[in-house]
Amino acid sequence: MWATLGRGIVNEVYWPSTGRDLGFIVAGRSKWHEVKRVARYQLSLPEPFIPLPRVVHQGEGYRLELELSPDQSRDTIVIAFRLTGEDVALYVLLAPHLDGSG
Repeated sequence: MWATLGRGIVNEVYWPSTGRDLGFIVAGRSKWHEVKRVARYQLSLPEPFIPLPRVVHQGEGYRLELELSPDQSRDTIVIAFRLTGEDVALYVLLAPHLDGSG
């Protein structure tokens, strides 16, 4: 399995086939934000040679921390998250690229 990050989200997964865009929506009482579109994030690695990215999104009234790591027993990525803010909820936004057509 191989995956890439772009705009602070998982934007390609190369197993079993290519093409998934996995993002997040943070919803509050009166509005919601697609974190990819807000585009205020910081990416860090524990060490330059250890590919376990941590992404922190800062938005209006929320902070979303994501830590990505491969699952050693399955072909999958584990995404741990911490969402802070007042009356906010996290929703997953999956945009599959069906049949290679985008």
